[in-house]
Amino acid sequence: MIMQHKSPEFYLSDTQREALHTAVVWTKEYFDSVPEGTHIGGHGFDKTMRQIGLAKKISSEEGHSVFLPVLTAMVMDVGRATQDPRSRNFQHGQLSREIIEAKLLGSLDVLTSEDRELIGNAVEDHSKLNENVRRSYVVEVIMDADRLDCLGALGPLRSASWNPNLPLILPEETETSSVETNLKTLWQDMASRYMEWVDMLWTNTAREIAKPRVREYRKYLKRLKNEALFSYQEYQELNLAV
Repeated sequence: MIMQHKSPEFYLSDTQREALHTAVVWTKEYFDSVPEGTHIGGHGFDKTMRQIGLAKKISSEEGHSVFLPVLTAMVMDVGRATQDPRSRNFQHGQLSREIIEAKLLGSLDVLTSEDRELIGNAVEDHSKLNENVRRSYVVEVIMDADRLDCLGALGPLRSASWNPNLPLILPEETETSSVETNLKTLWQDMASRYMEWVDMLWTNTAREIAKPRVREYRKYLKRLKNEALFSYQEYQELNLAV
């Protein structure tokens, strides 16, 4: 049974709805036209739809207009859908900003120059750590939406799709509580990097959404570690040297 979540009422003017429709069609077409061989790794239009929904939820719960956060969430990852080297690192936010400023934002007449600057800053900064962010309600909402998409059951899928060639978890990682942060394995991505994001959530709404997700996620990580340990112990009993 799918749980239904009641969110606060929100308002969009006709011109805002038209702008959002124009932007979501443009974004969908942009992701659909990804050059063959481009590695998007879990950052496709399906993620965009999820983070749009989360941006709407968070901004409405926090008492903000949903228009700018939703629009920003639509376009903040288009830089991932390119073969530019920046698409694979924290600079994808800067790349996304360059793309939307050149190809989209100018066509949305409802936006003021201040709106465009706010969107551009948020898109560029969403891939940074908190201390390097130009603070606004827009960037806080979209960063929380982005991080929430990994803080739960979707986390392992996101990690595996982005890093498909990394080992899952190594024997030494099943026998120690220490973790590395240079991403030698998917375990490090899920158990270390993602967990750092829990304390980086900006809004009360995102923190409340995250609580039950993270609780179950930690249980999953414990099971994963125990299952891998069991298999590795059985392997080690063979005493095969490699």
